[in-house]
Amino acid sequence: MARSHGADGHARNGEVAMTDFVTQEEQEPTLGERIAEVSTQFSGTMTFFVINAALFAVWIAANTLLPTTLHFDPFPFAFLTLSVSLEAIFLSILVLISQNRQAAYDRRLNEHDAAINRQAEAKVDALTQDMQSIKRMLAKVVVES
Repeated sequence: MARSHGADGHARNGEVAMTDFVTQEEQEPTLGERIAEVSTQFSGTMTFFVINAALFAVWIAANTLLPTTLHFDPFPFAFLTLSVSLEAIFLSILVLISQNRQAAYDRRLNEHDAAINRQAEAKVDALTQDMQSIKRMLAKVVVES
């Protein structure tokens, strides 16, 4: 039986090997994609939540508890509302960018898995045919003897 992989572990004769996908050069992320990844990784942490909660609490406290002359964003906190809305807009865009990049990676991985599955199915079919052929030959030998 012929080897389907060379000494380097890569498939031969049009076959797809697991190492082919793992070692193939992945497209380098753009600066925007890198920023999106780092931002979404950080924004999904408890640290981010605590920092936001603390900033909002300090902002509201400063604009309600300090003397009226020191209020920089009096109730109903229009500037705070604007800031929080902008933060939500930018975070949602960054999350979408990050999800799109992950979806593209997942799509490539799924296509690779499908190719491996098709190869495995073809090999199983070939082995089944070989087993049927061996079975027929053994039956013929048993009948002849």
